[in-house]
Amino acid sequence: LDSVLTELGDASPAVEYWTAREWRHVEAHASVDEALARTFWKDPGLNPRSFPSPSSSLSSWSQGDLRHPRNGHVLCLRAGSDVRGPTCIFGARSGADLGPGEKTDVTLVPPVGGRLMRFPGDALQSVPRPADLWFLPFVQGGPKYKPEELFGRSVVMFNTWPDGPPQDIREYDWDEADRRGSAECDDGSAGCVAGKEWRSVPVEGQGDGGAGEEAKVWLMGNEKRRGVPLRTVKVFAEENDDGPSMREALLHDTSRVTRFRIQGV
Repeated sequence: LDSVLTELGDASPAVEYWTAREWRHVEAHASVDEALARTFWKDPGLNPRSFPSPSSSLSSWSQGDLRHPRNGHVLCLRAGSDVRGPTCIFGARSGADLGPGEKTDVTLVPPVGGRLMRFPGDALQSVPRPADLWFLPFVQGGPKYKPEELFGRSVVMFNTWPDGPPQDIREYDWDEADRRGSAECDDGSAGCVAGKEWRSVPVEGQGDGGAGEEAKVWLMGNEKRRGVPLRTVKVFAEENDDGPSMREALLHDTSRVTRFRIQGV
C-alpha cells in the first residue's frame, strides 16, 4: 500500500485498511470515522469541532458531524469467474442526495485482478449481490461463497486520512513487524510496479436523458447516516446512448467500466 500511495503522490499520514475474500452485498454508504460518528449520533447537541481530534487540523470534516477520509481505494487481487458485483461509486454523499428530482451519476467498476479504484472519500459506494439486486422486487435463497474460484472476490480496501487516523482504530505495530521479519524482499520487489507502467481504464457511457429503468438502492446504517428515513431510495437509471442498460452492465460486464446518469424519484 505504501508503494501504491507513493506512486499516486499521496502523502497522507494515516492509512486505514481492511480486506475481504468473498463477494458479499455491501449497501450504499460513505466511509466515515465510525467511532466519532457514533458519539455525535448519541448526543446531537455536541459540536463536532469541539470534540478531541487526532490533530489540530480538521480538513476532512464534512456533512456536519461526519468525518470522511480524503480518498477511498479498492485494490482487487482476484475475482472468481462467476463474480458479477461491481463496486458502484455514486456522485453523492448520502441518500439525501438521491432524493426526488436529485440528479447525479453512478460508476460501475467490475472487479478485475490488479485493478485499483480511487475515489473521493465522501462518495457513496456499494457492491450489490445479486448483481441486479436494485432491480429485483425481492430475493429468495442465500448466496454461495464457495468454491473460491467461482465466487471469491479478494480485495484490499484502504482510506487515506490527511489529519490523523479514525478514532478507535488499532495502529500497525512496526516493532512487532520487525520482530516477525519484514515482508519486503532484499531487492525491494514487494512493492507495486512503477506508476508509468499503470494503464488507466476509460469510463464509458453517461446516458442520453431518454429511456431507462427504475431501481431501488439499499442504504447502510441508521437514519442519520442514510440521510433519509427509509433503508432504500428509488432512482431512475438512464440508458446509455450506445451501450447496455444499468441492469445489463451489472449482470454481464466483467471488465468494462460504465457510468450512468440517475435521478431520484
